[in-house]
Amino acid sequence: MTAANAIVALNGAPTEKFSVRNRQDIAQAAQTGLAWTLKALVLLDDLKSGSPALTVLQAWFGNAATTEAELTAFAETLKTGLRKIATKLNGGTCIVTDFVPIRTSTDPRDIGARGSNAFVVGSEKQDVIYIEAGFFTQSAGSVF
Repeated sequence: MTAANAIVALNGAPTEKFSVRNRQDIAQAAQTGLAWTLKALVLLDDLKSGSPALTVLQAWFGNAATTEAELTAFAETLKTGLRKIATKLNGGTCIVTDFVPIRTSTDPRDIGARGSNAFVVGSEKQDVIYIEAGFFTQSAGSVF
C-alpha cells in the first residue's frame, strides 16, 4: 500500500474508528492484561520443586515427559516475555488501532482477519496491537 492509498483509506473512514465504548473496552482490556501479567510474574517467582508455578507450567506447557528442570528453564524465558508485556501495558509506548489495509478489502483472508479479536505483526519495529471487530463481538473465552 502506498502512502497516498493509506491517506485515502484513513480519510474515508469515520472520524473515529472506535466508539467511546470501544475505547473504554480497549483500556479495560489493557488494565486486565497488565493485572494478569503481573499475577503470572508473581506466581513464577517460586519455582521450587512441587510449587504451584511448576504445576501450572506443567499443565499449560508440559507433557508427561517434561522435567522440572525443563519447566524451570522455560519459566525464565516466559518471565522475560511477561516483563516486556508488563512494561508496555504499564505506560510504555504501544499503538492500538485496526489494520488499515484490510478495512475495506473483499479478500476472504482479510474478511477473516477483520473477524479476529486482535493480532500483532512480530516483524514490525513499533509495538502495535491491531484490534479488529471480533474483539467487540466475541466472548473472551472464544480465543481458546
